[in-house]
Amino acid sequence: MLIDHLDDERFRADLDKMNLRSVTALIDKAVITEEAVAEHIKGASLHTDDNALLEYSAPKVLVQARSTLLMEELYRFRSKPVDMLRSL
Repeated sequence: MLIDHLDDERFRADLDKMNLRSVTALIDKAVITEEAVAEHIKGASLHTDDNALLEYSAPKVLVQARSTLLMEELYRFRSKPVDMLRSL
């Protein structure tokens, strides 16, 4: 649970590195709950680390227009704010 980490100095340091000055700012970055992720990926093939496909394709996708498509896809499945808070 997020609340269990609020007093952890390393957690706070990680928030600072991401320029997130409050837990509210962190929650604002949340897009989808764990349950919604499970629903979104249902039927997808499992990614294993037996090849470097993800490692080599991710940077390329980020600089191409497809990164916008990926975000649009995530936001299509975006969880309701109340569900996000309950999942913490």
